[in-house]
Amino acid sequence: MAALAIIGGERRCKGVVMKRSLWVVMMLFLVFAPCAYADGIPIFGVTQAIVSFVNIGEGDNDSFSFTGPLINVGGGGTAYCDWCSFGNFSLTPGSSLTPNIGLIFDNTNGTATIGGQTFDLSQGFLFSSSITALSSFTFPTDGRSSFTVSVPAGFSEPFIQGSALSLPNYSLQIDNFGTMVLNFDFFPHNGGGPPSYYELSRGQFSLVSTPEPGTLGMMATGLAGIVGMIRKKTRICLQKSAIN
Repeated sequence: MAALAIIGGERRCKGVVMKRSLWVVMMLFLVFAPCAYADGIPIFGVTQAIVSFVNIGEGDNDSFSFTGPLINVGGGGTAYCDWCSFGNFSLTPGSSLTPNIGLIFDNTNGTATIGGQTFDLSQGFLFSSSITALSSFTFPTDGRSSFTVSVPAGFSEPFIQGSALSLPNYSLQIDNFGTMVLNFDFFPHNGGGPPSYYELSRGQFSLVSTPEPGTLGMMATGLAGIVGMIRKKTRICLQKSAIN
């Protein structure tokens, strides 16, 4: 009888502890599990982004590629800024600049797959966004024929929203910062013309990131803690049962 009582007590202890532990596990998943659909809008995590742009005046002067575990979107659009237009003579040798690039993504192609379902994004539209450098740079004073600079930069917004025929609303999540490489051409002073200046010829922003291991690590730590808690609670419960 004593043995049966011990076995019964052990089962009751483990049952109580397991119920409490299941609640903790559910909370962990709610907190750390990536949400593919927030407020009914699919969210695609972007781990690699490439945006190239050239100074050809206006319109159809950028191309982009956003890829990730569940997303592959590419296309073109318009890049613009207040310092890279033709005839802008403010970029004089020795001057400093913190560049930002406005972007309009209005021509997408490719597909995205979530949960085994493929969405046609070939006629999609991505709303405007912008890329901003995190630091400034100074143009050379020796009048080089060309000048290339690389600065850390990132999207001003962590989410880029868009739409497509088969997927009315979706969002691209871009959390990490990348690098913006800008190429400038030098135009020397010529007689009675404007003073010497630099002008943007082309540029590219790129970032490559990996899925954050921190979330998985926190999940593993939390689950390990739960296992330890189950053992501890079960041991305490058994000790109380034995006393009673």
